[in-house]
Amino acid sequence: MFTNPILSNFKNFRLYLFFRLIIIAIYLSILNFGIKADLYFILIDSVVFNLIFCGLGLSFWFSVRFLPLERNNLSKIIFTHIFVGVLLTIIWLFLGYNIISLFKENYLKNKTMKYFEQYLDPNLFIRIHHSHLTPIFAGR
Repeated sequence: MFTNPILSNFKNFRLYLFFRLIIIAIYLSILNFGIKADLYFILIDSVVFNLIFCGLGLSFWFSVRFLPLERNNLSKIIFTHIFVGVLLTIIWLFLGYNIISLFKENYLKNKTMKYFEQYLDPNLFIRIHHSHLTPIFAGR
């Protein structure tokens, strides 16, 4: 039976996780310094999406192993890789979005309108009621 080389050796698995943790740290830094959002959401986004990608990355070995270049024509290889890439991207985004939604729902329920108002551009949003913020262009 063919086994994944990362999962077959614990040393390889630790090395794989170590590099994934470095990627998580880089991604976290980019989000933190780039968009300056709430650290709670940045941390959840970084960990969730990268751990899902870590798991999906382990499955990439099987498509490489069982689609040898020597026995297939170029068009089949390209089509298969594009199809698998799109499929795994959809799975990655779907799982990540739904997992993050679990954290977001409870967290956002406890925030006040003042909290949301400070993160929105006052040139684009206006508070029309104590419980409603609306885009300025909505009434035009």
